Amino acid sequence: MSSTDSKVNSSTSDILSSTSQSSIVAKHLTKIYPGNVIGLADLTVALPFGSVGLLGPNGSGKSTFIKLLLGLIRPTEGDAWVLGKNIRTDSMAIRYDVGYVPENDSLQENLNAVEVCKLFGIASGLSSSDAIQRAHEVLDYVGLDEARYRLVKTYSTGMKQRVKLAQALVHDPPLLLIDEPTNGLDPKGREDMIRLLVELREAGKSLVVSSHILPDIEEICEYVMILHNGRLVASNSLTDILNETSSRWIVNSSENRRFVKILEENGIPILHWSSEQILVDLEDWDPQKIIALAADHDIGLQRLVRPRKTLEQFFLAALNIEIGEVHE
Repeated sequence: MSSTDSKVNSSTSDILSSTSQSSIVAKHLTKIYPGNVIGLADLTVALPFGSVGLLGPNGSGKSTFIKLLLGLIRPTEGDAWVLGKNIRTDSMAIRYDVGYVPENDSLQENLNAVEVCKLFGIASGLSSSDAIQRAHEVLDYVGLDEARYRLVKTYSTGMKQRVKLAQALVHDPPLLLIDEPTNGLDPKGREDMIRLLVELREAGKSLVVSSHILPDIEEICEYVMILHNGRLVASNSLTDILNETSSRWIVNSSENRRFVKILEENGIPILHWSSEQILVDLEDWDPQKIIALAADHDIGLQRLVRPRKTLEQFFLAALNIEIGEVHE
């Protein structure tokens, strides 16, 4: 774990003393499926109120985590709390407080959007009259106009995604669990969905967004956690991730091929180079050394910058995947 992860683990242990300070708290949460298949292993984490990106490759435990939080499956060991409620004893109360947007189509296709939202509203504890009123309100919000009266089976992928978001909002829950919200959407549909989720975040809703699309997470979320093989491998605020710098520097000169040889002869590690840029590791070096070497050998130094870390780099580093080339 990096020093950043150590800080997160330290703060997590503090937060665990009071579940009221976090939207979701897990303590040694474990799920073992038949055949000794690990779904989730000893997960201890505290997720802040606000918007959290849930990241990880297929099979990393993201879906297992969400199902455990919703009470759809029971943990093998450990425990968790959602908005202060225990997943073992308060699963029905949790469902009233949470809106769930699943990745896969789970809508009643022989109903129209109003009927779908009304049905979910009643299931979430609303009266029939309140449910129909809220159905129209949330369908207005997601931009499903007169199409709300058509059968769901006639809808495009983008329209179905809007209905799934609407039904999750119909009972006005404080927390939304959202699985792959932009999956299958065209660029305009993706833009609209991101805008809606950002608006919900700014309106005070807490979101947990599971997605494979890292740029979406960067736009929507303020905090990320990464699972791999059922285990938590990293978590941090997005601001801290993007502001973190490293010992890697980007160099561009008038003669990259010759400059690489000069740098190597002077003991400066070259991580990658091309005709466009040189990537060096200056952990044990002062960047002024690069400037001096360029001047001494009459090489024009066009760029010397230390790039900020991207979410992609953080994600790949957490999974111990090497990055061949870093762009500014």
